[in-house]
Amino acid sequence: MTDEQIFELAEKIGFQDDFGRWNFTSEGLLDFVFMVQKREWVGLTRRELDIATLGLEDLGDCYIAIEAKLKEKNNG
Repeated sequence: MTDEQIFELAEKIGFQDDFGRWNFTSEGLLDFVFMVQKREWVGLTRRELDIATLGLEDLGDCYIAIEAKLKEKNNG
């Protein structure tokens, strides 16, 4: 989410005081936080899956490798 999109959301949900600081009601603040942190999930391509599990034979190890790659891709 870009800074511009964040400010647009802030304008919809909150208000600025006389000093230019953003203010929100308790409910509005929670709405704002959840909307800002909402991100589209990004999955792995078949190639990324193949690379992440290359050389792994144990299914448990494959799950761990795939989970680590998904976390890396979606948090970074």
